[in-house]
Amino acid sequence: METRRGGTSVLMLPWLAHDHMSPFLELAKRLTEKNFHIYFCSTKVNLISVEKMLSQKYSHSIQLVELHLPFGPKLPPHYHTTNGLPSHLMPILKMAFEKSKPSFLRILNTLNPDLVMFDFNQPWVSTAASSLNIPSILFLTFGDLVCESIRLSRDVILIKTSREIEGEYIDYLSMLANKKIQPVGPLVQEIVDEDEDIEVMRFLWKKDEYSVVYISFGSEIFLSKEDREEIAHGLELSAA
Repeated sequence: METRRGGTSVLMLPWLAHDHMSPFLELAKRLTEKNFHIYFCSTKVNLISVEKMLSQKYSHSIQLVELHLPFGPKLPPHYHTTNGLPSHLMPILKMAFEKSKPSFLRILNTLNPDLVMFDFNQPWVSTAASSLNIPSILFLTFGDLVCESIRLSRDVILIKTSREIEGEYIDYLSMLANKKIQPVGPLVQEIVDEDEDIEVMRFLWKKDEYSVVYISFGSEIFLSKEDREEIAHGLELSAA
């Protein structure tokens, strides 16, 4: 595991879901433009996906760091992610993630970052960083109130939104938390595979205006065949 190459170093540890890793990664890219060096920490199976989202320009400023989760017959390494995880294994993954604290502490001891950035469900990350006198701040990738994580965030909380969209709510949360709430924008992912993007656009160009409905339930919602059919039936009835 290499040490940092210069600049202020930030170790990021998002939750093991793509819709959490993606905004963390986009924020990481923006921070590198301000001379930050980023350690992006996750499980091996997630880092394989993350690497595909990084262009060559970030190879020296964003360093991927593997977090080792305890595993057994119920949770082999390819299930150390929410992507494709059977729903009944979600509690086991969350428990394994929390039990990875010793591995995370070894990473902190080795890299000694200037700052740790953690996700909504990880108060143990802040506690681990604090034990080594490393400040940590919360990055909320969605607009929810997570009391313990908010309390542990050092002075400031980052949130994936903009003041133009949620200015009043940002001020209200700042008052409740007695901390500065810093919006970081929508953090839209840059295009890595232009061919794939062109295919999507070709599909849309063939459609009439307002004829396509985009539906997303996040990476941790598991719909049965009956659920999908019910949603499709509802869309038909709504004439959307």
